[in-house]
Amino acid sequence: MTRVLIADDLASVRHLLKQIIGSAGDMTVVGEAVNGMDAIQKAEALQPDVIVMDVNMPILTGIDATGIIMAELPTPIVIVSATTEEDVNLSMRALSAGALTVLKTPAGPAAATHSEEALQLIETVRAMAVVKVVRRRAASPVGRPIGNDLPKLGKRNNEPPEIIGIAASTGGPPVLERILSNLPELFPVPILITQHIASGFTAGLVDWLSNNSYLEITIPEDGEPMLPGSVYVAPDDLHLAVDDCGAIRLVDAPPVGRFRPSANYLFDSLAENYGSAAMGIVLTGMGSDGVEGLRRINEAGGIVIAQDEPSCAVYGMPAVAREAGVVDQELPPDGIVSELRKRFAVEASLVP
Repeated sequence: MTRVLIADDLASVRHLLKQIIGSAGDMTVVGEAVNGMDAIQKAEALQPDVIVMDVNMPILTGIDATGIIMAELPTPIVIVSATTEEDVNLSMRALSAGALTVLKTPAGPAAATHSEEALQLIETVRAMAVVKVVRRRAASPVGRPIGNDLPKLGKRNNEPPEIIGIAASTGGPPVLERILSNLPELFPVPILITQHIASGFTAGLVDWLSNNSYLEITIPEDGEPMLPGSVYVAPDDLHLAVDDCGAIRLVDAPPVGRFRPSANYLFDSLAENYGSAAMGIVLTGMGSDGVEGLRRINEAGGIVIAQDEPSCAVYGMPAVAREAGVVDQELPPDGIVSELRKRFAVEASLVP
């Protein structure tokens, strides 16, 4: 039985979350906290398997509580939040503090979206219960040695790519921020990103990333021409792809492996249209999305980089890619930045 602690200052929301979690059958609510300080105290006393927490609370915010809990008593934290601009921004900061994922606060039973949102919460809590989290620590050193069992880089792999695709899921936003904030404004190629995140939070993610980077980071329009140094983030519920004319394509095709946007869809389009000139990067996240697309990039002679295990919040997607034999290099976030700077002979641009 998964033991869950709920933290929200609104009694009505706590009641709703308790009803939803209790209906799952394999999880139970062991405590309710009314603010961030209360959440810290109850987390220490109750030792829950998962914490479901709001960000906008009195006395101590969910952001501060997340940081303290992850430093002192590492526990998977699911942020539930409204999709107002303020709350979405706060949610991004909570992810940076160590929360694993963010969801929209479910609507009440009378709402048309209730069943879908309740199921998403149940499935997310269930998945987070098996995640192994560790105390927040300093980033892994740049240039961490690569495993000897990884393939050696060939001639094509040593040339700068013409386009970069990045896939991330659980724990991805702070890693994306770490990478993008260290690349210069005049970065020479476009970067496309598929990040698994709850609907309603993508625009906030883009705003948060933009505020921490010199790069132009946007949710693109279909048919928009790609520009060097621009970063394009997949919108809610559409696949992100490229065509052979150097333009963005947003595709309303069926989900791939339950995901839309899908990392496989993005990587497939890079392999098809750029071949050996493509680079695919897979970051922290649960599941296996992206591995087949990375296989195509690898087979075409392109470069595949995976985030290394010690720096991952969840070593899922990178692990599957490594096990499939399609990864050229495994690196921590700072190592990925270093590799990109080396390939393109550019300097970092640290955002104050």
